[in-house]
Amino acid sequence: RLFASSKDYVELVFTFERRSAWYANNVVRPTILLVAISWLSFFISRTAVPARVAMTLICYLTLSNLNSMVSASLPKLSYYVRLLGLMTASQGFVFFAILEYAVANWLMRLEKRIDGAEEK
Repeated sequence: RLFASSKDYVELVFTFERRSAWYANNVVRPTILLVAISWLSFFISRTAVPARVAMTLICYLTLSNLNSMVSASLPKLSYYVRLLGLMTASQGFVFFAILEYAVANWLMRLEKRIDGAEEK
């Protein structure tokens, strides 16, 4: 009788724990802060072109660099990763902040032309 007792086997238990604090501190928080900084450009005057362009472009380029760093550090996966989704969405938010300024600047120039034509 080889298996007469219930204690005739070895049980091996592996416990895995994910430590995501590094990604939270070095990726997620800076990403959210960069999006918030780029949205602060909405409160800067439309006539302050260098300030608005610098704020949004620096945020976009920093997010692009951060996204590349995260993509390089993660293994190649065929499924959706929420961290990469957050990074891509954040880049989209900052891109639309840049696009908003382009539209606001175009409308401001159009408004000046209309005002100049009405004065004549």
